[in-house]
Amino acid sequence: MKKYVIVDIDGTIAHNPIRQAKILQKLEITPIEEMPWAELFEDCLMDTPIWPVIDLMLAIADKYHVVFCTSRDIDFRDKTRIWIDTYTGLICAPLLMRKSINDYRSDSIIKPELLVRAGITINNTAFILEDKNSMVATWRELGFTVLQPINNEY
Repeated sequence: MKKYVIVDIDGTIAHNPIRQAKILQKLEITPIEEMPWAELFEDCLMDTPIWPVIDLMLAIADKYHVVFCTSRDIDFRDKTRIWIDTYTGLICAPLLMRKSINDYRSDSIIKPELLVRAGITINNTAFILEDKNSMVATWRELGFTVLQPINNEY
């Protein structure tokens, strides 16, 4: 049976420095529950692909089940799917997303929950591609093997 490879989107396969800067700037002055997430994710189709990571993912896609896991919420599913389809061609790969824009819990809580709901475990996962330092630490604490192509903390 093929194992899973879990792939984060923002910062791992999608480069979005302008959106990330806006988010960080807003978080300094805005409580998380008042963040204008819709406005901040509206331009996600403009994210540029991080080709070395996408190329790696595509090179192994025949051997593993690729699953995208993001803390973006489902309001952005269509745009996220268009971006994934455009730059990876993996139109049938599952996309695990936060259920609600009003769920302000940390991605270190949300993402593991998404995997559990999907039946993805340490035993059926080859590795996770993730850029965010705190998320890498969470995955490793849970026992997953993590490849961190980019060292980000935001």
